Amino acid sequence: MKINERLFRGSTSTEDTGKKRTQRIKLSGITTVFSRFVTMGAGLISIPLTAHYLGTERFGLWLALSTLLTWVGIADLGLANSLTNALSTADGKEDREGARRITANAVFLVLSLTAIIAILLLVIHSRISWDKVFNVYSPQAIAEVDSAVLVCILIFSMRLSLSLPKRIFSGYQETYLYEGWSLVSNILAFSTLVIAINLRSSLPVLLAAFFGVASIGDLLAGFHIFFGRYKWLRPNLNDFSWQDVKWLFSAGSWFWIAQISTIAMFQTDLIIVTQLFGAEEVATYGVVLKLFNFIGTIALSFLGPLWPAYSEALARNDIAWIIKTFKRSILVSCLWSLPTGALLSIICPWIVGSWVGEDAIPSYGLILAMFLTSSIIPVAHCVGMLVNGLLEVKMAAVVWIVQGVVNIFLSIFLGYQLGSSGVALSTALCLLMFSVIFTGKKVVRKVKILHKI
Repeated sequence: MKINERLFRGSTSTEDTGKKRTQRIKLSGITTVFSRFVTMGAGLISIPLTAHYLGTERFGLWLALSTLLTWVGIADLGLANSLTNALSTADGKEDREGARRITANAVFLVLSLTAIIAILLLVIHSRISWDKVFNVYSPQAIAEVDSAVLVCILIFSMRLSLSLPKRIFSGYQETYLYEGWSLVSNILAFSTLVIAINLRSSLPVLLAAFFGVASIGDLLAGFHIFFGRYKWLRPNLNDFSWQDVKWLFSAGSWFWIAQISTIAMFQTDLIIVTQLFGAEEVATYGVVLKLFNFIGTIALSFLGPLWPAYSEALARNDIAWIIKTFKRSILVSCLWSLPTGALLSIICPWIVGSWVGEDAIPSYGLILAMFLTSSIIPVAHCVGMLVNGLLEVKMAAVVWIVQGVVNIFLSIFLGYQLGSSGVALSTALCLLMFSVIFTGKKVVRKVKILHKI
C-alpha cells in the first residue's frame, strides 16, 4: 500500500514540479527585469554624468576599466558555475548533505584563489606602464590611470571572494532573492557616484564609489544565505574533502574554458577599439554597446533561471518539460529582440547625442552591426542555458573557445576594413556560426536522444 501511494505521488509530482519550476522561472525573471530596469536606468543616467564630468578620454578609460571588472567570472576557474549545477542537481535529488559539503568546499577554494590572485595582481601592477596600455595622452588621465587600475584590482578581488551567493540562490532557483539585494546595492552605488561627482572626485574615487559599493549586495546576500534562509549550508572545516575539491576543479575547468570564450566574445571589444582607434572612439562605441546591451540583459533576466531549472528537471528525468521550455524560449527571445532592436536603431543617434554629445553620434554602420549582434545574442543565450543545464559544457567549451579566438582576430581584421562597426559585426557573425548553428544542433540532438530513452 505504501509503495502504491509513493508511485501515485510520483506520477503526479512530475507535472506539479514542472509547474512550480516554471513559476520560479517567471518570478525570477520578473524580479530580475525590475532590478535590471532600475539598475540600467541608473546606468543610463550615470553615462551623461560621468561623460561630461570626466571628458572624452577619461570617460573612455572609465568604460575600459569597468569592462575589465566583468572578467572576475574567469578568475574562479569555473567553481561558481559548477556549484550551480551541483546544487540544482542535489535539489532535484533532495540531497541536503551533499549540497552542504560541496558548498563548503567551493567557499574554501574561492577564498584561497582570491588571496592568490590579489597578491599576483598587486605585484604586477607596479611593473606596468598603464598609460601606454590604455593609450591615454592627457596629463590628467596619465596621472590617474595607475591609481584607477589599483582600485579596480581591489574591487576585482572583493567581487571574486563574493561570487558564490548569486550562484547558490541560482542553484535553488531563487534568483529573485539575490536580485533584491542587488537592487539595494545598485541604488546605493548610483547615489555614491552622484555624491562623488558633486565633490569633484578623481577617477579612482568614482570607480570605488560606483563599483565598490555595488558589491555590497553580494555581501548581504551571503549573510542571507548562511545566517538566514540556508543556515544548513554554512561552511564547516569538517566538510573539507579532497574528493569534492577534485570534482569542483574537474567540472569547473570546462566552465572556465567557456567563460574565457565569453570574455573573448563580449568583453574584448572595447579593448580592441581602444588599441585600433584610441580612447576617444571608445566613448562612442561604449555608449552604443551599453544601449543595445539592454536587449540581451532583459532577455537573460528570463533565460538565466532556465539553467538550474534544466539541471533539476534532468535530475528528475523530466525531458518533456525541457523540450517544451527550450522551444518557447527561442520563440519569445526572437519576438523580443527583433522589434526592440529595430526601435533602438532608429532612436540611437538621438539618444547618444543627448547623452554624450554630437561628437559621439555613431555611424549607421555601427548601429546596424549592433542591431545584428543584439538580435542573435538572446538566441545564443537560449542555447547556452540548455548546454549548461544538461551538463554538456565540455562539448560546447571547445567550440566556444574556437569562437572566441576567431572573434578576436576577425574583429581586428574587420576593424581595419570597416572601422569600429567591423568589431561589432565580427561578434554577430561568430555568435551565429558557432553558438547558434553549430552548438545548437549538437545540444538539440542530445535532448532528442534523452527523450527517446
